[in-house]
Formats: sequence, C-alpha cells, structure tokens
Amino acid sequence: MRANQFQLGDADYLRFQKFVSKHSGLHFPENRRGELEKGLTEALENAPAGVTSVESYYNFLTQSGDTRAERELARLINILTIGETHFFRNTAQFEALANFVLPGLIAKKREAASQLTPNGPGVPQLRIWSAGCSTGEEPYSIAILLRELIPDIDKWRIFILGTDINTDSLARARQAVYREWSFREEKARARRSIYFEKRGLSFHLSDDIRRQVTFAQHNLIEDDFPSTKNGIMAMDLIICRNVTIYFSQEITEQLTNKFYATLVDDGWLVVGHAEPSLTAYRNFQTRSYPKTIFYQKSNPPVPTLPKAANGVMAKNGDGRLSSPVTARLNDPHNARKAKYATTRLGTSGTAMLNQPVPATEKLKAHTAASRESLVEKEKVAAKRYEEAQLLLVQGRTDKAIHLLEALVAEHDRYTAAYCLLAHTYADHGQCLQARSWSMRAIKTDSLNPKPYYILALLDENEGLLNQAIENYKKMLYIETNNPLPHFHLGVLYQKVGQIDLAQRALSNAVKILESMPGDQFLPENGENVGWLLHQAKELLREKE
Repeated sequence: MRANQFQLGDADYLRFQKFVSKHSGLHFPENRRGELEKGLTEALENAPAGVTSVESYYNFLTQSGDTRAERELARLINILTIGETHFFRNTAQFEALANFVLPGLIAKKREAASQLTPNGPGVPQLRIWSAGCSTGEEPYSIAILLRELIPDIDKWRIFILGTDINTDSLARARQAVYREWSFREEKARARRSIYFEKRGLSFHLSDDIRRQVTFAQHNLIEDDFPSTKNGIMAMDLIICRNVTIYFSQEITEQLTNKFYATLVDDGWLVVGHAEPSLTAYRNFQTRSYPKTIFYQKSNPPVPTLPKAANGVMAKNGDGRLSSPVTARLNDPHNARKAKYATTRLGTSGTAMLNQPVPATEKLKAHTAASRESLVEKEKVAAKRYEEAQLLLVQGRTDKAIHLLEALVAEHDRYTAAYCLLAHTYADHGQCLQARSWSMRAIKTDSLNPKPYYILALLDENEGLLNQAIENYKKMLYIETNNPLPHFHLGVLYQKVGQIDLAQRALSNAVKILESMPGDQFLPENGENVGWLLHQAKELLREKE
C-alpha cells in the first residue's frame, strides 16, 4: 500500500464502484475495495488541474460530453486494468488448440474453400478474436500456431483481432517488443529464436507474425458486438481468458450471450480455467480435452427446463450449472461419458454419478408379512430411482422430475431422490427448487454431504461467498478426506482475500488427490482425480 493511499468512505466507495462497473464492467466488491482505493490514489497523483479531492475527481469524471473527462476515465481504467499475460500461457489450453481445435477449423475451412464457385475455388478464411488481449502475447501466440499449422498460410485470409480496454497495453502490443518475463512457458522459449530478434534485453517479434494481428480498443461493456462496424462478428474462435473474473455474475452472463451471438455455428469459446460460473455457459456445449475444457456453440442453444412441476419458477430459471470443475461432463461426444452413461448421470455439470440405489429407510422390526411388504416397496422405489436416472441421461428431464417427485411423495425419507431432484433443478438454474430439495435432503439425513455441496454451488452462483464457504465446511466436517470441498474452499478463500487459508485448502486438496488413483472419478461431480489435481496445482502455482 502506498504511504499516502487514502481509504474511501462508504458513500464514495459505493458510487465509484458503481461508476467504474457501469463504464468498464470491472467489479470491485468489498474484498477488492483496497484495489479500487489504490487505483484512485494513483490516478489522483496526476489528476487534471483543479482536481484536489475524491469529491472533485468524481464530479470531473461524470461531466457529460466533456472530452477531458472521457480521456481521464480512460486513464483511470488503464490504471485499474493492469493485465498479466505471457506467450503460450496455460500449456493445456494451447495444447488443445494446437492438437484439436485449430486443426479441425483449418480442415473445415479448407474443405469449404475447395468447393467450386463461378470464379473457381474460394479462399479459405479464418476469424479469431482475442478479447482482453492485454499486451498482445495471446493473439501473437495464436498467429505463431497458425503459421506452424498452415503450410500455405499466405494463400489464406486470416483475421486475428486483439482488443482491450487498456490503451497503454494496446500500445505495447502494437510495438511487439517483449522482455524475458514474457517467455515463461517452455513452448515460448522454444520458439523465441525462430520468431524474435534479440536486441539488448528485449525481444522484437518478426514482422511476418506482427502483421497477422490487428489491435483495437474495445470496451466489452459499452461497445457494441457483434457488429459489422468494428468487424467483431462471425468469429470462428473467441479467446477471453481471465477477464470475466473481474466482472459480476450478471455481466459475465450478458457477455457470454454476446460471445455466443458473435460466433459462427460450431464456433469456439475459450475462457480461463479459474473462471467458474454456474450459468454463464449454458448455451454452449462443453468439450473436454486433457486438463482443460472449451465451449462450442450449439445451434440451437441448449434448451431450458420447462416450468417446474409445482408451477414455481426461480428468478434465474433459464440457467444451468457449468463450473470449471464440473462442466466437462456436459460434452455429449465425450467417450468417457458414453462409457459410463448407464451408471452415471451425464446431463449436467453436477451429476449424481455412479451412486448405488439407496434404501428408503432401515427396515424395522415387523411381522414377516410386514417385512416382506416393505422389501417389495423398497424394490419398487429402487426401480423408479433407476428409471429416473436413465431418463436424465436421455435428456428427458421433465419426466424424470415427475417420477422423482412421485417417489418422494410415497417414500418421504428417500434422501438420494431429494438430492437428485436438487441437482437436477440446480443444473437448470431453478435455484429456489434446488434449495428446497436440498434442505429436505438435510432434514432426512443431516450427515449426507451431497446437499451441502449443492447449496454451496448455489451460494457461489448468487455471490453468497461466505455462505458458500460455510456449506463447504459442513461438507468437509462430514467427509474430511474429500478433496472437492478443500478445492472449492481454496478458490473462495482467494476471492475473499484470505490468501493463507486459500493456500492451506488447496494444499490439502493436492495432498488428498495425490493419494488417489489419477483415473478415479469423484462421485459428487464425475470429475477425474488427475484433472482436478492439475487444476489445484495450477492455482497454487499462481499464488506463489
């Protein structure tokens, strides 16, 4: 903290928070209040003439139609959005791009261009957008990959657009001059001597690569897209990594819908691995690759759940669960999912997976005839439960819900059915129903960890981070050696600024996961141990 850094009063904090969010999308909740104060302190050190206080600075910024105020707002946003990036950042994502996504796009575009037209074969075209490109390492990395993947690239029409709200970052991107710190990845160091010229302590990117990328200032919140005016339209691939972590959930969902509209059919969206969202990516199909997930535009969008059986719709009833830890199960082309389809629910991110059919209640001492009757009822209930699981795998959600609700009406202590109902409603964004069924599951069995997991995910979705932490802790009290609550707690503690607790939780998750077989699946979300272990280590590495 600067020696002269001031602290905002509550009224000033709230109005600057609202103002900055309105014009940039940047979200500064209470746990990031210090970052906003730090940025304003720096901005005021070189404020325009006559601006001597927080009050006068706010009044200056809010002058409508004043070009000086617009320039000052741009400077403030530059201060608040100092980005961190480097070449080929996140090895797993670039591996997936290089080995799967880009080769598929290239083949598809080449085939389309080969079709004869009145003027002969067409020219293959590819359009890629790096949204929030910072100082340019990301779009330049893509340009390098394409040059390596397309031998006849000079015969292609390729448009790579890098946009950012920060004008200082864009100026550096256009210069394409980098220092050693930008080459932290092995892939980047291996290519440095091929595509860069060393001059003193700097590395200058070759003109062939530099000319492949176009840079432009673009405000994801205020500027329009898709739009023919700025060329942000009909994109084959959009990369927007570690941008929405600074936005609210509502803004993230709005942006994701606009990304969807900006992509061509079957286009791709790549986001950062630390950008969890329960509903933002519901219109996309999730595609799984080693140690990462991507999102592909489905056409038409993923349908939403019809009106609930009880006639009540939650306030965000058109959503569905999709967090980085769980969303990989959504991919209908995932061979793993097909393999386990008969025993694992694969219609959503938080599926009740590979669960044995439970008993509704312990059989009590009864007459032989009574016990025989109860056993028969148990068998019927178990059969209905299995049928509901199968219906969910088949995507027949409404019928599954009716069957489960009828089941619990007859067997009011069928905890697993309550949990499955809660999962299903949560997966489709009907949070009120999901919470209700979770609470009923807890009432019937307070030592079952599954409903606490559902409640915690719902809390995260609604921004109730402290409440989510408490539910993950309850889950942890029941299952001390379950890595999932440790992992989620690590992510949440980081968000609320409790760094030591975050590192401790993630370290615990790593320790537990390392003791488990890498190909084992976690029952709460169907994720494999190896993939989650990688994510936990990545998050720990970023905090070092």
